[in-house]
Amino acid sequence: MKKYGIIVLLFLTGQAALCIPKPEFAFSGSSQIYIHPVLQEDAAVQDALQDLKTAVSQRSRQTPAIKSLLSGTTFSANAVLIDTANWTVPNQTETYLLEKQIRNGKNVLLVKAGSLRAVCYAIYYITEQFKLGEKTLIKGSKLLKTPDFKFRMITQPFEVTGFAAVASTAKPIIRERQFDPMRPFDGAGYAPMDEARNILRSGMNTLYIGSYSFASTYAGLSDSIFPPNTAGRTWVEARRTKFRELIAAAEKYHLQVCVNSDIFAYPKTVQHKDRYKALNASLNEILTDFPEIDVVIGRFGENYSYFNPYFTGKGPASETELAAVIDSIQAIVVKKYHKTFIPRTWSLGNDAWHADPALYTKITAEIKADTGTIFSVKNTQTDFWRYNKFNPTLGKGTKKQAIEYLAQDGYHFKSSIPNYEVIRMARGSKEIDKGPAGMKAAKAMGIEYTWGWLSADGWCGPYLKREEWLMANIFGYTHLMWDSKETPESLAAKWASLAFNVPIKSKAATTITGILMESEDMILKACYFNGYSATHDGWLPALNWERDDVLGGGTKSHKNLDCQFSFGPGTIKALFSKATFAQDCADKKQAWELAKKMLRDYDLIKATLPDQKQATEVRSTLVSAEYLTGVIYHYISGMFSYYNGDNAAAKKHLLEWRTTWKTYNEKVSALPGAPTPMVNGGMVETSEETLKELANQ
Repeated sequence: MKKYGIIVLLFLTGQAALCIPKPEFAFSGSSQIYIHPVLQEDAAVQDALQDLKTAVSQRSRQTPAIKSLLSGTTFSANAVLIDTANWTVPNQTETYLLEKQIRNGKNVLLVKAGSLRAVCYAIYYITEQFKLGEKTLIKGSKLLKTPDFKFRMITQPFEVTGFAAVASTAKPIIRERQFDPMRPFDGAGYAPMDEARNILRSGMNTLYIGSYSFASTYAGLSDSIFPPNTAGRTWVEARRTKFRELIAAAEKYHLQVCVNSDIFAYPKTVQHKDRYKALNASLNEILTDFPEIDVVIGRFGENYSYFNPYFTGKGPASETELAAVIDSIQAIVVKKYHKTFIPRTWSLGNDAWHADPALYTKITAEIKADTGTIFSVKNTQTDFWRYNKFNPTLGKGTKKQAIEYLAQDGYHFKSSIPNYEVIRMARGSKEIDKGPAGMKAAKAMGIEYTWGWLSADGWCGPYLKREEWLMANIFGYTHLMWDSKETPESLAAKWASLAFNVPIKSKAATTITGILMESEDMILKACYFNGYSATHDGWLPALNWERDDVLGGGTKSHKNLDCQFSFGPGTIKALFSKATFAQDCADKKQAWELAKKMLRDYDLIKATLPDQKQATEVRSTLVSAEYLTGVIYHYISGMFSYYNGDNAAAKKHLLEWRTTWKTYNEKVSALPGAPTPMVNGGMVETSEETLKELANQ
């Protein structure tokens, strides 16, 4: 990526000199925006300026003019002047400085930046502050912004955002895409320029473009693997075309480029004994043909290559092979091509190297890879469930680390209802973490790399028609990347103001902030159990009795899913405990009460929201939350009462369950903007069979 020294000057008139503590800067529709010719040709800067221009015009009913800044140009009052000059901060090309000054008798906001990417960050920051009503743009006389994390990426956060097809179909476009473990980038809605622009706008610096294994012809291994004019070669070449399109988008928006693969993934005609040869051939081919690639990720622990028509795969035979595999990849990626290599330490269970600090330290100590190699660790000890400690392997060993997060959580209804993960991102899991946790703690450990799976987790539905609750998580996460000390409350308020176009201190923004903050308890109480989860932390803390869009049965569950790739849910009888039966049922009721409160609170401010179509459709997600938690409350209370020998209470709750489940499926799911409903994975058979038994008594 090219580096530039940039100075951006924003001239604004005011009534006070800089010596006055609180100068009153203000943008207006009559403002003139002048761009130096060097910047005028940069499309990413132009897009950032267009955002600023649009924000001003929407709020002042006038459109600021954008003009060329030439020698001798006379600019008007409230002008925004963007110029170039040399300014460097050692090893900090993403840093920018905003400083209030007086020049030629005019109030000035001087913006210095170390690269074109940083200039865009600065303009987007100014735009956001203006939209939030911060007329002075910065507090005090100077603001130096440097991201807390050097590597900042999301795999597919904006995949369905903004595409009209989502509003008119029961399932979003990702349902129709070619399955890929990290980024299904084929099908309707594929818009690489939009995605790259959104990534830059959100303060990130890396665009993920797909699996390098699936974009390799393996000609370096054998010309017979994917011969020209065959179906397999056509499939691979199509993905290489996508690589070129996405790389072009990344270059336009000054982003790094990242690829990944499960280890090992190879063509079906290659034998497993030749896995290293295939891996080496693929890496050499891709890094030669696509030198723009900056980062290579490799996943261990699971392997989804077999979901592919032309590829298969199998991971290392045991953890003893990991050091050899990682060193072999590092020799190519880091030493030969001078790229960054990120091995993902993902593995299953509480006792593997991802979750066990002693084993992690032992294995990483055996790995020669160091410089240019960063070990990626999920923030949770095992998977993204609650009742998982802040991963104890974080901060261990001598190797650099990245921390992984997730916003659209497949274990907690995929943001189809409120689930504000930013609280856990900022502070850790309150139900189990006793010490420092969250991104601030990771930063204090010296971790400087973070990336997230923000709309890729899990399988199948529920599918969203409104993405507000997902976008709240994306907004919070990307802001914590820059400032890990920000609070989830302040981030929720900012997001509510921006997403619903209301003042940040309005009752509407305060109410939506409250809904987000209360959602953590709603999810904890709806999905987990005192008698089981608190004593089975880590792997499967609630046995996956609900996952994706499936609700499991009492002693038997089944898939009954609407897509090909998934797993059946767990069962609830194993979660029952006489000792905590009453508390578990009370928790489910409290989750339901919280959902009803959210809806009541929202109804008090709904009429004040500017976009009533948005307001109505977001309301439908809260109605869905009320009925889903009602289904869970009556189902768990009914079956737990049955297991506890209280048949009268069991019958009462299960009859309520039947009515609530019927309304949830037939009426709630039909509301405008409502997500697709959860589906039966054994719950219906369990409840109806129990009701039949009770009716005969």
